[in-house]
Formats: sequence, structure tokens, C-alpha cells
Amino acid sequence: MSQDSTSKLEEVGGSTEDLGAGARFVLYVSAAVKEAKPKAVFRAHLTQGNWSGTVSSEDPILQTDGMSGNFELKVDYSEPPADFIAPLDGPSDIGCNENCFSIIEIRIDGEKLFYETVWDAGCSQ
Repeated sequence: MSQDSTSKLEEVGGSTEDLGAGARFVLYVSAAVKEAKPKAVFRAHLTQGNWSGTVSSEDPILQTDGMSGNFELKVDYSEPPADFIAPLDGPSDIGCNENCFSIIEIRIDGEKLFYETVWDAGCSQ
């Protein structure tokens, strides 16, 4: 398990001690993005079959109930005072085993916001 991935999980209030109940997704907003867009709210929308869930910068951990595999992924953000929702560029799917957590990381390059994924960033035995 990558120390960097574990520290990102812990930074948003999560722990590796209780992995194993289903895929867990963590939305991590980099420090550079927090500085550039302090009021923005980021959301990652995940779907698999009939199931869907959302993880956000306001509630950054999503625990599924016994699920695993590949999930479709769409990420967007909004920033006050505007009410519009802007999509971000990045991968269209993410995978996670039921004893693992995967990370969706919001990044910035110059003025361009985007996201990257880390599948099975950390797993229990």
C-alpha cells in the first residue's frame, strides 16, 4: 500500500483498518486546487449497473455495500456564485476490489482542472 495513498485517505478522515465491506472511493482535492478554487465543490458520480453513488469534496468518502469491479465515472464541479456545473477531463471509469479503496484526485495544471484515478490504492489482506 502506497504511503502517499494512505496519507490521502487519512487526510480526508478515512482509515485502512476497516476495509473489506465493499469498494471504497475517496475524492481527494490537491492543495494547489484548494488554493486556486477555494469555494469550488467537486463531485464524482459513480455507476455500476442499477447502482449509483456520489462522492464530493464536502463528503469525500463513499463506501459501497459489498460491491467491487469497474464503475463508470464522471466528475464535475461548481463554484459560487455561478450555478453552472462544469465537467472535468479524466478517465471514464475506475476499478476497485471489495477490500480496497480507490482515489479520484482533482488536480490543476496552470488554469486547467482535471482528475486522475488510482485503482486499488490500498487494500486489506
